[in-house]
Amino acid sequence: MALTGLHPYVPTLVVVLLLANAAARLLMPAFPTDQSGNRFQTAKGTIHMLLAIVAFGAVAAAATGLDGLFSHYPAWHSEKGLLVTLGWVVLAGAVACALGLVGPRLKPIFGLIERFFTLSVIAWIYLISIELIRFS
Repeated sequence: MALTGLHPYVPTLVVVLLLANAAARLLMPAFPTDQSGNRFQTAKGTIHMLLAIVAFGAVAAAATGLDGLFSHYPAWHSEKGLLVTLGWVVLAGAVACALGLVGPRLKPIFGLIERFFTLSVIAWIYLISIELIRFS
């Protein structure tokens, strides 16, 4: 994880959150989601949903938790606006996913909402990766 190699400031909470996201996402395929109606019908479906909550919440918190990074690395100041905005888009996507699970009007488009969230996470990770390569 390249964020741990930053010196003098390592965003430890962000690193821990990203590791929690990775662990939850690695475990999720072992616990398939329940497809009919309630996603909490079986033990495996419930575990899948709990892992999804951990994964989505952790990456959303990580994406919005990089303020310390910007204050310690002036070279990143030019990217701050885009990274902060994209972090809030990730958070909005996570909230939309949560609402999509419980909101009857959003349930029909939950898959679309989840894909939007996933795309925003990929874009955020891609941008962070480029910046780590550029400034390391």
